[in-house]
Amino acid sequence: MLCLSEATTNAIFHANKQDPEKLVTIAVTSDGKEITFSIKDEGDGFQPENIPDPTSPENLLKDSGRGLYLMNIYSKRLEFKSSPKGTETVLVFEI
Repeated sequence: MLCLSEATTNAIFHANKQDPEKLVTIAVTSDGKEITFSIKDEGDGFQPENIPDPTSPENLLKDSGRGLYLMNIYSKRLEFKSSPKGTETVLVFEI
């Protein structure tokens, strides 16, 4: 739940910039062994490698910036698929 909340919050606030005209779409699939969440935004995209490391000493006391880190730690797989229409965040978990 934490990872899905973080991905959705990132899509709304960071990607779509809280623009009520832009959509966030969530899809869920399962094959009985894994459950996959797909969160699509309509933002301009981002480079995950450019996001500051929240475990670095200078970032430890910051109020935000841990979402991608948590998603990566708690999910089996985390992927970002960029396109001209936005970014799709894919989170995969074992059931």
